[in-house]
Amino acid sequence: PDDAAFLEEACRLVGRQIDALEAVEAERESSLSAVQRLTDLYDISRVLASTLEMHELLPIMGDKIRDILRGEAANIWLVDSEAGEIYFAHESGEDPTTLPGTRVALGEGILGMVAEQGEPRLFADAEEEPGLEARSQLSEDFSIRTLMCAPLTQGEEVMGLVEVVNKSDGAPFDEDDLFFLSSVNEQAAIALKNARLLDAERRAHDLSALL
Repeated sequence: PDDAAFLEEACRLVGRQIDALEAVEAERESSLSAVQRLTDLYDISRVLASTLEMHELLPIMGDKIRDILRGEAANIWLVDSEAGEIYFAHESGEDPTTLPGTRVALGEGILGMVAEQGEPRLFADAEEEPGLEARSQLSEDFSIRTLMCAPLTQGEEVMGLVEVVNKSDGAPFDEDDLFFLSSVNEQAAIALKNARLLDAERRAHDLSALL
């Protein structure tokens, strides 16, 4: 009996130690992940700040976001304020549920609501989201398993949004992923604003040259 009690107590103590070690390892991995995300954010911010050409900026934005978040696709939508719509501007990766030339009215559907309200959205289990059902039916070989989208905002102005579709490893997106996307979009919106200003200056210069 004494031996059995001793073994039971020893197993309990060992179990506690294992739990403690696992907790320490999980905390260490979380810290390393946070440091990596900060490094990634610094890197992408530096690249975006040095890019002023619109035709270069959108592919860089999409590729960087998709790579860092390990998404199957990153789609960039921009606001057409005169038409009251958002339009599909760039795709990095492959998402057959979004077609070239697609436009969505502000306030319509998930993307239109994000563009109108300026609030990010996360759908960890997108296959259970009714608002994505019609879009998912556009492709028989591709399903939207998990999705998140965040606005590109400058002050009170929503300039567009970025959505990331499906993680390449099959895992769902989480709140940490959404927070990181929103942080990247803050820097991307600044770069987008600067690119638009440069484009407007060029058009004004070309117009004055014709007069």
